[in-house]
Amino acid sequence: MIDEGDCGEVVGSGVVTIVDASELTHSSRAQAGSGGGSLIDSLLSNALSAYLKTVQKDANGLITEIFVMDNKGLNVGQSNVTSDFWQGDEGKWQKSYLKGPSAVFVDDVELDDSSQRFQVQVSVPVVDPANGKAIGAVTIGIDAEGLLML
Repeated sequence: MIDEGDCGEVVGSGVVTIVDASELTHSSRAQAGSGGGSLIDSLLSNALSAYLKTVQKDANGLITEIFVMDNKGLNVGQSNVTSDFWQGDEGKWQKSYLKGPSAVFVDDVELDDSSQRFQVQVSVPVVDPANGKAIGAVTIGIDAEGLLML
């Protein structure tokens, strides 16, 4: 179970503009290209990311990635480095978090650049059990080729 407290605070003030999100994404891409940096290292080393890495590992290759986004679309936990730090402009966040607690968004099957395998992403809201409201979203990448082998 993911607790809202496990997500941590990636952006200090909690107020994020489109410019901030774009700068964070640019910074995270640069850090990923150079093998790491403070933003990526802190995100990949938090408790939520550790949990997501375990879930991915236990899936024996069927799960290619898992990442959790906050109520602004910013990654707050991830099993591995993503190509974007801010997902708020993408369907995976807009069609899950913005659609409410019972939404399920299944994206098209696409070739994943990092794994060079075909995957499908499934996104659902992360719901606060105390009030039933969406507080973020989680996206799970599933190896579509691996599914065919089951």
